[in-house]
Amino acid sequence: MPKLRAKDRPKRPDSAELAKPKKVHVIHGGKASSLLTADLDGRTRLAKQYKEQVEALERHLGNDLTPSQARLVDQAARLALLGGIAWQELITNQPFSKGGVSPAIETFIKATQQERQVLIALGIERRTKDIPDLSNYLEKKYGDTNNN
Repeated sequence: MPKLRAKDRPKRPDSAELAKPKKVHVIHGGKASSLLTADLDGRTRLAKQYKEQVEALERHLGNDLTPSQARLVDQAARLALLGGIAWQELITNQPFSKGGVSPAIETFIKATQQERQVLIALGIERRTKDIPDLSNYLEKKYGDTNNN
């Protein structure tokens, strides 16, 4: 009887390959793909900021989300964190180096653009303000100057 190779043997139910994936500690923007897909370790400051972002968006949407809305909220919160990490990188280091643009600039721009698109998909729109015309504004600010 031929000997089975390791890859052909059945896996044990307590095998490490069958275990839940480990939570990720994001230290800097270099692990951006982890930030966008993996579970975050709830003890880190980044995970707490993520949770605050999610809760704020859920409150804004009425706390009664459909599964697709929940996925979009998750995506928006992760993109906001990624944009924040890129912005911090720009503040800490030079935005231009070696005659070129820092990759953090592109990351920041792309993350904020994608976050805006997700928020639009969620139905979060910019609030409009009524702007008075100039004559009404001046009349309210300075009163009627013609009667003096």
